Amino acid sequence: MKKIILLAALALGSFVNAQQITVNTPGGGSLEEGEVYTTSSVALPNLNADNKLRFNITNNTEEDIYVKVKVTSIDGNEEGGSVQLCYWVCFYDIAVGTVVPDFTAGTEIAPGATTTSSEDHFISFYTGNGNDDVTYGLAFIKTDVNGTELETLLNFTYKYQPTAAVKDLAGLKNMGLSISNTVVKNALNIDATVNADAQIYDMNGRVVFTGKVVNGTNALNLSGLSTGVYTARFKTADNKTAEIKLVKN
Repeated sequence: MKKIILLAALALGSFVNAQQITVNTPGGGSLEEGEVYTTSSVALPNLNADNKLRFNITNNTEEDIYVKVKVTSIDGNEEGGSVQLCYWVCFYDIAVGTVVPDFTAGTEIAPGATTTSSEDHFISFYTGNGNDDVTYGLAFIKTDVNGTELETLLNFTYKYQPTAAVKDLAGLKNMGLSISNTVVKNALNIDATVNADAQIYDMNGRVVFTGKVVNGTNALNLSGLSTGVYTARFKTADNKTAEIKLVKN
């Protein structure tokens, strides 16, 4: 019983911490505790790069808070180059333990206020070995006025997931998947000669649909998705992976 109570208390504590701030992303989205932001792009930094995760922070509390961004893990890019971590100041090389900004108190956010910079972001354009994922663990942390870390407010993961060179309809067909419509109203229609897992990602890298493709005729029901651009990623039983862009009307 004590163990159950302790676990419940820890879970409640994580929920409360996450509610102190909202990390806003473009298009009206937000990052959630433990979220994995996934991209298959390693485009160089520019305003509209697909792999550029921009954010603003809203203070949901009734007191001033000081916030920094901390690197908690790196896997696949141990040298920490070919990235940008910008939160009031920009770092172009990072390591586990890197904290931004590096001035003492961090960024002060008034009650109910939202940071206004359009250039706070994280982006990686490091390609890795071309096969394995490159991941970065990041956390928004709360500090006191002297810069001493008090608690973690929200954790998330930024993942670069390389895909095979097969990214178009012809390539998918070579894998055994024939897609008849990339503009979708209700269903994505697939004729398959193999079994595969299907995942649909929104432009923030969130998985919004997971399904199975089986040998034969398939109609993946995407009627519940909002209008927009999505990435469909398929993985066959022999670990061949491919993706295409979809438009949901």
